[in-house]
Amino acid sequence: MFVISGCGIPVATEVEAGRSALIAGNPEMALAHFQRGARAQPDYVADLSPLREGIWTYLGRAYYDSGKLSEAREALAQALKRDEGDFMARLYLGLTFLRVKSSPTQADKSFALADILYALKERVSAKRVTALVKERGTNFSLTGEMEKDLRTAGADDELMEQIRMSARNRPRVEEPPAQQGLREAERALKEIQNWQERIRGTDYGRFWDARKRIRSQVEANLTMIVTKKTDRQEFISGLEWIGRAIEEEVDLARRDKLEYENRPG
Repeated sequence: MFVISGCGIPVATEVEAGRSALIAGNPEMALAHFQRGARAQPDYVADLSPLREGIWTYLGRAYYDSGKLSEAREALAQALKRDEGDFMARLYLGLTFLRVKSSPTQADKSFALADILYALKERVSAKRVTALVKERGTNFSLTGEMEKDLRTAGADDELMEQIRMSARNRPRVEEPPAQQGLREAERALKEIQNWQERIRGTDYGRFWDARKRIRSQVEANLTMIVTKKTDRQEFISGLEWIGRAIEEEVDLARRDKLEYENRPG
């Protein structure tokens, strides 16, 4: 079943056992096998024509199915570091982000330009506004036109310098986990589409996804992204189904190909 080289035989046995446990819905057992495999040979890749899948991808998937999202994310990031084209790792990495529950957003207390202009026009002293800007920061980058308006409203040099400093020190807004998840999932889905197209030109072409179930679900999930319906549970469920279906289809296609080649006559 596996292409094995050098000292990879024990690792191949661990991966085969872990993969069987994963398909059977026993991620904890699969995790133990993949952890041993990753420790023994971290560069191991199972060649399950037409699918190649590294040990870190399997480890990340087992963590994901066990509900250990942080560990899954680390393992899957490691898999992509080793092979950026590993669409199974990217698919599940996207899922780890999509599964993160959004934290309540804290109110933004920084000053907008309009807030500062209003305070100055209400005769709040420039010194007091400077102290408030230093404490709470700003949410805009100063332009020449803005500076002119501020000067007209009563801003002094100290306030102008504090506004510039606040803009320089403004923390970079990180991409929300859900957005990261969508980006990774969309890329993975498109890579899966391209991969399936390539399979059509191989010996497995006539056997792979004969009922087009995987193809249809990939298209359905991509449509949900385009139509912005990714907040529905079926979006995540669809992604998870694709991951499982690809793994199972490997065995089905290999079986059907072998039966076809060994048919009488």
